[in-house]
Amino acid sequence: MQEMCAYSSARRLRKLDRRAVKHWLELKAEEKRVNLELMQERYEFAANSVNGVILSAGSGPCREATYLSRRGVVVALDVDVKAVKACGGRLRGDVVRGDILYMPFRSGVFDAVVSLEVLEHVRSGLKALEEMQRVLKPEGVLVVSTPNRLRGRNLIALVTRGVRQLPLIHPDHVEEHSYWCLVRRLKELGFKVERVEGQNIPFIWLAGRVIKISEKLAKTLAKYLPSVADIVLIRARLAS
Repeated sequence: MQEMCAYSSARRLRKLDRRAVKHWLELKAEEKRVNLELMQERYEFAANSVNGVILSAGSGPCREATYLSRRGVVVALDVDVKAVKACGGRLRGDVVRGDILYMPFRSGVFDAVVSLEVLEHVRSGLKALEEMQRVLKPEGVLVVSTPNRLRGRNLIALVTRGVRQLPLIHPDHVEEHSYWCLVRRLKELGFKVERVEGQNIPFIWLAGRVIKISEKLAKTLAKYLPSVADIVLIRARLAS
């Protein structure tokens, strides 16, 4: 009898394990799909905001820069040798290896600078904003996006687990910045913030529980509540 009970319990555990694995794979597939859609939206946001001579700062393998090339001449900058090689021959403009903290360009040469999902991978990322400001022409446009340090899920952790859980950053990130910090620093550098959007608020905290919300509602809330969204997307114009 004990052997039968043990066998039955083992079968139930295996079923539970299979269900857990299936559920995890479904969640990862959904997360990947949503992230690709959000990336496409960032590209659209940037492409609709810039023209002329455009710097793609932290271009990676040039997906962003290639997308922007329909709006003007794009110069791609990245510190990674492999990323620079991957960009070769794909742009009308130059492909340059360099650090966004010390850009190898003269001051005031670009009509626009685009830097999407880069600041979080750089130590002293806010200093990179100073370099972007330096290489922009007067009234030049800056488009930047980065994960929001005070995103909703971090605030939930702060409420439920206490301040010792912060800062909560992605393991691939060096540092993260809040919406408030980014907007304040841009204004200090002489930018006028023209548009701010958030991307994705997948959870809300209600009556002590973390509850997943619909994708449509998550996008709507993020757009109008960028201070607690996962990603902050900003368009700013340099003063003349």
